[in-house]
Amino acid sequence: FVTSIQADEALCTCFSTVECIEPWGDSVSTSDLSFGSIFYKDGGTQVCASDHCTFNPNSPLCFTGNSLSYRDDSDIRGTVGISSNDGTEKACLEFCKEYDGVRFLTFVTSIQAGTALCTCFSTIDCIEPWGDSVSIFDLSFGSIFYKDGGTQVCASDHCTFNPNSPLCFTGNSLSYRDDSDIRGTVGISSND
Repeated sequence: FVTSIQADEALCTCFSTVECIEPWGDSVSTSDLSFGSIFYKDGGTQVCASDHCTFNPNSPLCFTGNSLSYRDDSDIRGTVGISSNDGTEKACLEFCKEYDGVRFLTFVTSIQAGTALCTCFSTIDCIEPWGDSVSIFDLSFGSIFYKDGGTQVCASDHCTFNPNSPLCFTGNSLSYRDDSDIRGTVGISSND
């Protein structure tokens, strides 16, 4: 039994026994995998009863089939485990491989442009949609990933759950010069 993978260089692995042929399953995006082939001698080798992520729950590949665009789709509502400012998206998935969810952001603001933030989630309550009050154009680029394909969308959006979030202003903005002003009771002011 032989596998052959890697870009621009070959990796050949020989197996002395073959238990079964392991399917990737729905949690792995095969478009992210290298090209290669597997070969085996015994034509009677069976397909494994479980997929790759059942056998290897801490594989970083188990995030890739459950990815969403942070800017366009949603965020993770859950418990943060650890964070890192280093690396690429692939390195982030490897860094968080023992966790249930990942948020990988590439900042677009001029102050932080070019930096990345990798956040690992130890638990995921649900996938939180942004809702109409958040302007997605003001968000950083990135993706969220989760291992459990059964993770549900939250019943409420970001601003319902986080009414004091500064993002909840952005989808309801108007040009002061072109459109209007606010009539109401002033709370506080700042020159910063």
